[in-house]
Amino acid sequence: MFYLACVLIFIEIVFAFIFSTMQSRLLFDGAFQCLLPTNVIDASDLRQIPDNQEIFVHPSTSQSITIDIMEYVDANNREEAARIHFDEISASNEASDSNISSVRTVSLHNPDPYCSSVILLIGQQKVVKFNQTNENVVSIYMALYTYTEYQADALVIINDPDDDDDNGSIIHSHSPGHNPIHLTHQHTNGYSTSDSAWSQDKIDTTLHSLRLINSNIFTS
Repeated sequence: MFYLACVLIFIEIVFAFIFSTMQSRLLFDGAFQCLLPTNVIDASDLRQIPDNQEIFVHPSTSQSITIDIMEYVDANNREEAARIHFDEISASNEASDSNISSVRTVSLHNPDPYCSSVILLIGQQKVVKFNQTNENVVSIYMALYTYTEYQADALVIINDPDDDDDNGSIIHSHSPGHNPIHLTHQHTNGYSTSDSAWSQDKIDTTLHSLRLINSNIFTS
């Protein structure tokens, strides 16, 4: 019993630490909310972002978080729909190669009554970074939230470069006609440029935390 109590206390401490470095963020004028790392930088402060996107970048690595509201993909099942979305992202990023490591349905601890299902996809892409010629392998973590009643999909996408050796954050927009964002030190808005990369725990927390607050976003 003493050992079990110690384990439970340790778990509580770990979760308390994780959530102390996360914040609940309202998205799309309050229609959605999502848990994000506290040190994210809103890319809309750097460049105009499409209305169907929210983009956040890390202050000192090339990691980024994108939330996309998309048209519903009508597929045989939602895992196939996730694969279709991933392929579209690969094409938008002009990836020379891409592969999917895993696709699975996940259950949320705090289910969203509006959401029909959540699919988690993990894959990799080979892409060329902004203003560079060498290709880099980027791990893609994607959660597909489906809202069948409103014929809509929402994607939470986290880009996590495997070899992050530059001094700024780089993300490729998934919308045609928009150039990559290159984040330099003058854009860090007071955040330390030595901030460590987002951990796997933070990535997982963000992927599992999207929640629809106001469904009028789909009907207005």
